[in-house]
Amino acid sequence: MAGGSWQSRLVVLVAAGAGLAWVAVRRWLIHRAVARKWLLQSHSWNSRLPVLSWCPSGSPNLRGAGQSVWGCTVPNNEGLEQVARHLGTVIVVWLRSVPVVYINGEPFATRAVSSSSVRTVVELESQLLKEVERRWHASDECVLYCDGRSSRERPLVVGSLRSVESNIQRITCRGVNIQLFRLPCSEESDFVPSEETFDSFLAFHEAVGGCNVVVCCKDGSEATTFGMVCIYLMREISAPAKANVLRQPPLDQLRRGNWDCITELLKIEPVCVKGKRCIDSIIDQVGPPRGLLNLREIVFDVVQKAGTAPSEEAALLLEEKALMNLRRYFKLVCFAGFLVDSDKSSRRSFSSWMYARQAVRRLYDTISLQPSGSFGRGW
Repeated sequence: MAGGSWQSRLVVLVAAGAGLAWVAVRRWLIHRAVARKWLLQSHSWNSRLPVLSWCPSGSPNLRGAGQSVWGCTVPNNEGLEQVARHLGTVIVVWLRSVPVVYINGEPFATRAVSSSSVRTVVELESQLLKEVERRWHASDECVLYCDGRSSRERPLVVGSLRSVESNIQRITCRGVNIQLFRLPCSEESDFVPSEETFDSFLAFHEAVGGCNVVVCCKDGSEATTFGMVCIYLMREISAPAKANVLRQPPLDQLRRGNWDCITELLKIEPVCVKGKRCIDSIIDQVGPPRGLLNLREIVFDVVQKAGTAPSEEAALLLEEKALMNLRRYFKLVCFAGFLVDSDKSSRRSFSSWMYARQAVRRLYDTISLQPSGSFGRGW
């Protein structure tokens, strides 16, 4: 009996120890999950464009495109204030769909969570702010972050901590007329915008008029270029610039965007003929040499890369990339056609305009990169 009693007590102790060990492991796993969810990344992007003399730092890839439309990487405090003071009244079009906080005047983001809803992004930023503040006070005024190029965490001594809104308010209190307008947008490479995204830009255009706007995303590249093109297009159609010197488009038909799907679109939807002329002119102005990306020519450029890819796998990946870019260009042509459509009754929203044109929708669903039969390596 005594031996059995000792063994039973041992079993109970082992079971209790295993239970406590599991609780500790579970807590560690939860802590790691939370830490990964709110892993901070800095906006350490180098400018790929010449730095403007009046804004020497803090706003990488800053450039203007006409119609008071500007674009850049998410700026730090110094860069944001410099841009606002130079331009006067400024509306910052914030495209980031992930939560961002300002630590010591520099923007930091976490990419594990994102949303296309303004309310959700603001809520996520509030949670991130609380989490960073908790870590700040729990670890001798330091938090960990990575620089975006690697996952290795580094310590950062926190001197100040602000949300995006409170940072804008701080600059406003210094006598600068600056406002924030959130338009959460996908920042993934080669993203294809939804009709609702275009409607969000349309609502922004109708609300703010023609003052200076600065469009920004994580690196100031694809999403920023897309936002600049949309805003520029709407302003150019509603109030064309008096002096509008356009860069002549290249002679190559595919660089001009004359893919089979685009040619067919112009046949079945005549308003898109004028729309294509408008969007092509604006894409050329927003793109190189003053900008980073030409949203029309990139399709052909990627197709050429696919034709000389070192392997079939690489060629397929590049073909998919080119197809995504062609779909985005197709939607931009449709959006321009929607804006120039003289039938005002059909212009409630871009989504409803597209829904009423099932032939255009079917054409979009069957978009192909085959301009005259064959596509792939060696094309």
